[in-house]
Amino acid sequence: EPVSNPLPNHESRCPGKLVELSVGQTHYQVSGPEDGVPLLLVHGFASWSFAWQPVLPALDAAGFRTYALDLYGRGYSARPQGAYSIDRYLRQINEFMEKIGVQAPFRLMGWSMGGAIVLNFADRYPEKVAQLGMMAPAGLALKKPKGSGLLTLPLVGKLFATVLGRAALREGVRRNFSDPTRMKEFRDHIEVSARYPGYYQAPAST
Repeated sequence: EPVSNPLPNHESRCPGKLVELSVGQTHYQVSGPEDGVPLLLVHGFASWSFAWQPVLPALDAAGFRTYALDLYGRGYSARPQGAYSIDRYLRQINEFMEKIGVQAPFRLMGWSMGGAIVLNFADRYPEKVAQLGMMAPAGLALKKPKGSGLLTLPLVGKLFATVLGRAALREGVRRNFSDPTRMKEFRDHIEVSARYPGYYQAPAST
């Protein structure tokens, strides 16, 4: 796969750390006691590692050393060329855990699309998984979302991502919040990720 360039001039603004993997940099945030039980946190479709902040105090208190990574195309991680497929994400997890020195078997927790990713990881690499957790996992619907097939057509998906992607994601955030007081905070974090080229193309490819 083509190696991507780092995101321009973003290192000083990253809330976490950066590690270089085979197709680009991965940004991640660490929390919890240094001698805690390692736990990898995988976020959802349009968000990035910030989404785990509300639950980190509880995980810290439970003795976990959490590593919340930004999937490729999201947050402060690179936007590599090529398809944003399940294989790309499983490879990212494998390389990331090896790079930061967490030995298998390890623990994973996935939220929304992250739940589908960690489930696929456990299915493909059962020997690497000590425990698996999922919060509101995506990927279990019996039918594809209406109109989603259009995104796979040549040029149409790219056009959607570049022209309509911002509006579509903002509307998706609005629909999915039961507590409207938290929506602005979440949307503002998404806007940070969206500043960098390639953000809307990644969800469209996914």
